[in-house]
Amino acid sequence: MTRTGAIGLMVFVIPGLFWPNPVHGQAGVRRTAPSVTPASTHRLVPFAETRLLMEGLTNANFLGLEKLLRSEQLDDEAWAFSRGQALLIAESGNLLLLRSPRDSRQETWMRLAGDMRDSAGQLARWVQRRDLGRSRSALMDLAGKCNACHQAFGADLQIRPFRKDTGDRDE
Repeated sequence: MTRTGAIGLMVFVIPGLFWPNPVHGQAGVRRTAPSVTPASTHRLVPFAETRLLMEGLTNANFLGLEKLLRSEQLDDEAWAFSRGQALLIAESGNLLLLRSPRDSRQETWMRLAGDMRDSAGQLARWVQRRDLGRSRSALMDLAGKCNACHQAFGADLQIRPFRKDTGDRDE
């Protein structure tokens, strides 16, 4: 081997054996190189009306969670399902942030939607810890966050969890 060939081997080939290949990764497993999509082609766009989102996702999960938390004992499956419902309510808070009015009420909307999301996230943490008392309290707090927004924006629904008759809601 010539001196130039040996230098080329040391400079270009040997280091390549030790540096991960961006397509093959650390263990030589082939990965697909990420495609680059211009940010301008995908924007967050709400499709459903806010009322549909609230009735179909938020309220439906709230009612299911309320029903489960009425129990004195929840099994493993009920705790897991309850956590999922609380997380879906929190995610609906993120979706509400996409729907803020484009006027002087925007700041209020963003604050209240964020408060609802954070309250539902805290509820999910209490449910994950299987603390029934704190989970119930957190559901009451969440209802308060919902009601504050409903009042601020003129929604005709007040959430009153743990009433004896769950069908007795003001609409």
